[in-house]
Amino acid sequence: MAAWLARQVADSGSVLATDIDISGLSGLRCANITVARHDLEREDVPSGEFDLIHARLVLEHLREPAAVVGKLVSALRAGGWLVLEDADGLRFDAEPAHEAFAAITGPWQRAARAAGWNPCYGRDLVADLQRAGLCQVAGRAHRDYRPGGGAWLVARLGIERMRDHIQREGARPADLDDALATLEDPTRTIIGAPIVTTWGQRTATYHQGSTNTLSSKLCG
Repeated sequence: MAAWLARQVADSGSVLATDIDISGLSGLRCANITVARHDLEREDVPSGEFDLIHARLVLEHLREPAAVVGKLVSALRAGGWLVLEDADGLRFDAEPAHEAFAAITGPWQRAARAAGWNPCYGRDLVADLQRAGLCQVAGRAHRDYRPGGGAWLVARLGIERMRDHIQREGARPADLDDALATLEDPTRTIIGAPIVTTWGQRTATYHQGSTNTLSSKLCG
């Protein structure tokens, strides 16, 4: 996303890409991108500096995401836009259908919440943007449709990493094995968990000047 934003603003603007762990941002080579380590929960953000702020799959992992939404709004210039993306559950499906996904969804979500991650935060985004005082707030959900295989590596690693916790929340080992095998099956179309994209604009007159954007990303 940071590289795409850099191409859009070209020489007239700049992009600041941040993360707690910036190793995943090391491949960014655009001259108008600055990479910085930043803890969004514990550290301040510049006030009124950005025309656009984007964060994907970040807030759902924070203890007080609504407070961070307010912090990000304060970093927008007048007329600037905040775009946030988070999951609305860990509901995967397949075609042809497989019951293993339905069997592990509840235990997986409970295990995630017990670990301090709210995998359903996406459904709260519109309300939190409104409470933060943004206007023109709206959102849209989407799901990826891809053949089983490498495209679902992150999902497989997530299940494997939390497997013991998911089993303690009630998932059967056989269902977890079947879900993992289905994610790797190239003969099936896997339908990913819903991702909600929301946006809103900071009120007041737009401040003319060069375009600056902040892209915050959670790297696995």
